[in-house]
Amino acid sequence: MARNVVCAQAFRAGCSLGVQFHPEITTAMVHGRIETGGVQQCVRHAWTPASC
Repeated sequence: MARNVVCAQAFRAGCSLGVQFHPEITTAMVHGRIETGGVQQCVRHAWTPASC
């Protein structure tokens, strides 16, 4: 779901999300990421709450 030139930074396994970084974020930050294209990125990777 997210990668750089070195490795995958975020990945999905079933309904779980794994990350290679510290996810110490607030609810407001999550809402901001969703509003700036997060939903479209999840859909592009065929991941939606309905797919779980």
